[in-house]
Parts: sequence; structure tokens; C-alpha cells
Amino acid sequence: LYLISPITEAGRFLRKEYFLTSQQRDIERQILKGIRQKHTGYYWFIGLPGTGKTLLLYDLAMKLSGRQKVCLIHCGRAGKEWRILHERLRRIDYLSDEQIHENMDLSEYNGVLIDEAHLLSEENLQMILQACGQQPVIFSSDCEDMISPEELDRSTVKAMRHLLEMQTYHLTNRIRTNAELSSFIQHMMHLPKQHYTRNYPHITVFYANDEIEAENLLCDARRQGYFYPQDEIPDHGIDCLVVQLDSRYYYDEQKFLRSTKTKRSEQSDVRKLFHQLNQAKESLILVIKENPAVYETLLDLLQ
Repeated sequence: LYLISPITEAGRFLRKEYFLTSQQRDIERQILKGIRQKHTGYYWFIGLPGTGKTLLLYDLAMKLSGRQKVCLIHCGRAGKEWRILHERLRRIDYLSDEQIHENMDLSEYNGVLIDEAHLLSEENLQMILQACGQQPVIFSSDCEDMISPEELDRSTVKAMRHLLEMQTYHLTNRIRTNAELSSFIQHMMHLPKQHYTRNYPHITVFYANDEIEAENLLCDARRQGYFYPQDEIPDHGIDCLVVQLDSRYYYDEQKFLRSTKTKRSEQSDVRKLFHQLNQAKESLILVIKENPAVYETLLDLLQ
């Protein structure tokens, strides 16, 4: 049974109508074995969107919460789609990264699990580690290798890599993300060195000369059932997505998509865009406003 969306996954998770892939099971066995033997340690699995990281994290939380409570920390917007689980799973306490503070104590838990750990600030990471004491900590994070290093805040990831005896695992098998959309998004973030003929029938790129044209295109897409990132996430998840790219975006000499408004203090425009795009499961519309260079580049990518 392959999982369709975070909302659907949550319902099936509660009814136990799901299974882990062989790769997920292998990673889970290694992590649980390490925790049983040492009762401590750091464990980290990494993968592209759609490889089942959150599902694996929740399954680990369920197994670790058999006799004692565990704590699951959500970063960014992660976890809103899983709110039904929060109401039903009594041995798991939930926190958002906004609830992390200097004097918190997490040492009472059988384990602390962190979803979307790449979105943590380094300050929050250090507070979590201090609050956990010797308790095991499990991190789950997206792979963002196709994003320009200048668009990323690498400090948290670097700090995680330098944790003593960190056990790292990589998820590679897709169970949710549409292969067509996934391929396009990766190539959109970092243009391929050579042009390949690819088929992207579920991706459309429109050009808008001004704000009015852009708004009309967005409204038309929403009338057709496309979700816009500023809308409330529908209960069925996001099948069709429409996003807008304006004049701040450009491609640098290394062919990475970049933004002129990157802020070190918060998630960059390109990084936000990457995670928004990966929410789509069936089709994608890009509205390019007043940016002919990016529009022509994306059209070339589609051909």
C-alpha cells in the first residue's frame, strides 16, 4: 500500500494500514538496535521529499513509546498535516520548534525525535541536545543538495554532522513523490549540465507581464483546483500546486536557482520554494512574473 498524502498517511497510520519499505525497515532495525544496546546516541536519516522520512519517524516513535513516553519535535510547518495523530497517540508528546527554550528538560523521555531537522536553527539544536541529556535523539531531514550553498544555512547541518558517534542513514526509495515532478523540481533548482529530452506533461509554465496578469493566472489555477502556498492545506493533501516566481529569482554561473532577497536569519526564498514545490503530487503550474530570463530557461527545460 503506497502512501498518497500526509493526511491519508495519518489515517492509515492510525489504522495500521501501511507498511515500511525494506529500506525503511532496515534503517529502523539498526536504530532500534543501537538504542537497545546503548540507551543513548544520535541517529539521523536523510532523504529527498517523498522517501517516507516522516512515516518512518512516527513508526519509530510508536515503537519507542511502548512503555515510556517519547517527544516528537516538528520544525517549520511540519506536523500540521499530522494533527489527527497528535490527538490519538497518547504516549507521544509533541512540540514545535517555536516551543524550544533554554531551560526545557527532555531527559524524562525514552527518546526525542525531530522531524524536518534541517529547518532547526543552530541555537535551537544546542538547546535540544542540552535538554535531552543522555537520552537518544533521532533526526529526520530533507536532502537539499540541489540548492545552491549560498541559499542554505549550513550551520545546523554542520553541527549535526560533528556530533560524536552520529549514525547517519540515507533514504533513496520514493514512496510518495511523483517521479515526473521530482525530476523537474531537481533540475529546476540546479539546471543539468547537458540538455536531455524529457517528458513533463503535468507541468505548465505561464508568463505574466505585470501583477494583474499574474493574479488572473493564479485565480484561474485556483478555480481549477490548484492549491496556492498561502491557502490553507486541504484535508486530502496537495494534488495540484500553483506557485509564482517574480523578478527576484535568477540562475547563477553554476546554474543554481538563486534569489536576490536571501536572508541568513531565516529560510531563503529558494529554500522555501523547493519545499513548497515538493508538496505537489500530481501536477504543477508555475507563474513567472516579469522575469523573461527565468521563463525562457524553464521553457527550455520543458522541451
